[in-house]
Amino acid sequence: MDNFKYKDRNVQINYFTGEVINTSKHSETYVTSSGGGGYVGPDGGHVNAPQISSSTVTCHEFWIRQDDGRERSVSLRGYDIPLRAGQRVTMVMASDARADHGHYTTLVNHTADRHWNLMSGADLNQKLSLTPFQLMTLVLLTFFSGLLLKSLLFKLPDFLQQQPGPDALPWWFVPPTFPLPVQLWSRVLENGFTMTYLLPPLVISLSVGLWYAWRRIKADRGGIVGALFGGLFLTWVTQWVYMNVQTFWFGGPRYLYSSAKDNFLPPEGMFVVAGFWLVVLVLVYLVRRWRLNRRLQSYLQEANQHAFSMG
Repeated sequence: MDNFKYKDRNVQINYFTGEVINTSKHSETYVTSSGGGGYVGPDGGHVNAPQISSSTVTCHEFWIRQDDGRERSVSLRGYDIPLRAGQRVTMVMASDARADHGHYTTLVNHTADRHWNLMSGADLNQKLSLTPFQLMTLVLLTFFSGLLLKSLLFKLPDFLQQQPGPDALPWWFVPPTFPLPVQLWSRVLENGFTMTYLLPPLVISLSVGLWYAWRRIKADRGGIVGALFGGLFLTWVTQWVYMNVQTFWFGGPRYLYSSAKDNFLPPEGMFVVAGFWLVVLVLVYLVRRWRLNRRLQSYLQEANQHAFSMG
């Protein structure tokens, strides 16, 4: 059957059918203790007895001689499945197409006309880490939302309240800008000052951003939109670091503090933005994970139907 595709990941199904030639089981017991302690002083004291708990895990190991004569060892933990030598079985394994190992999802006993589901769609999702929480997405959303919020709270009121005239602020004053303002990019070649102080951070930052975006797109990680936003973020950070090092070099710590404060939203605003996007991303993550679990469950059921016919 076809592979299960999710973004840049491929989950493939393999079948191993043959005759059981040997089977064995053993149990592993784990003992843990918690609590206890206390104190004893001149006037007495008390001692709490520790709480002892134990758990037992059944390990089932058996060998299958496949139809082509090869023998395969199967080891299952936490399952006590009745099997005996001579029975014909099929093991269903799901794995990442890029990995050299997988996870058994179903055991079909054709002789006994029974089957056992060893893994659900949610379990497989967790094992293969198909939906990890995207921390970088939270960082990018918080960052660009912070720039936009700063523009709406601080720049837009000044732009709307100004008087029309030759000294009026241009419209590009309002949108979120880089440490090296966008309106200065077109003037970078006009004179020696801009060539010396604006061209280096512009060239370096754009090179870093384009390199990052190109690497992400080439590796097919995160999609084109994610690659472009990541490249834009690196471009911004590179410019900010370069401009602040330059400010510190020529103006000292006082000018560095003023520059850094102007280019970032106040901390309390950033916390509000980060908290909002964290709630949104957690909800989106849970919905996406739930939907993917259902898709994987349907995919495993289809694989089981194919395995039933292999006996």
